[in-house]
Amino acid sequence: MAPKSSPPTVKIRESVVDLTTFSSLDVVAEKRIEWLAMKVGENLFNFMSSLCGTDGTS
Repeated sequence: MAPKSSPPTVKIRESVVDLTTFSSLDVVAEKRIEWLAMKVGENLFNFMSSLCGTDGTS
């Protein structure tokens, strides 16, 4: 017979932070979105360039 185990416990914590902390998080998210958009643009440019001839003509 397996030994009885205690029921799982959960701890919920809270904290109070300054509102400026959240504005800096938005900047990080915006930078990530900007980086992603630049990579998509770069990949699209490289793909379109691969369809052109070596002299730049179609």
